Amino acid sequence: LRAAVQYMQRLLEHRFRAEEVQVVVAIPEQLQVRCDLNRLEQVLVNLAGNALDAMQDQPVKVLTISAFPPEGERVQVRVEDSGAGLPDELLARVFEPFFTTKASGEGLGLGLVISSNIVREFGGTLRVHKGVQGLAFEFDLEIVQGEGHV
Repeated sequence: LRAAVQYMQRLLEHRFRAEEVQVVVAIPEQLQVRCDLNRLEQVLVNLAGNALDAMQDQPVKVLTISAFPPEGERVQVRVEDSGAGLPDELLARVFEPFFTTKASGEGLGLGLVISSNIVREFGGTLRVHKGVQGLAFEFDLEIVQGEGHV
């Protein structure tokens, strides 16, 4: 899990720096989850990219990626931003294909649909709710022991 987060950070490093975003990662080093590393990275890049867009006009920009203590055999992963958030009526639509709050030509409205499908392939569910300030996306992944997993 931590490796996928680090790959995402490298891919978006230029945006984090240029937009002065503080990235907080709270994931235990030893935590390993059952998934495909590249597909998990794709989910994280999409969630972080959306968060960057949401925080664009905010004075304080913080992206927090955390893993909650395991509940049984699964861990909850949270990606939370300090953006403006969304009203409830739009929040309910974020997983609809082609739904976007971005200006025309800036997004297809498929990123969250694709991310949700990837998480489902891992046996989890991608959810969204209002965070402390912006939005928080959460999904669950199976915890594994041993080699061959991220």
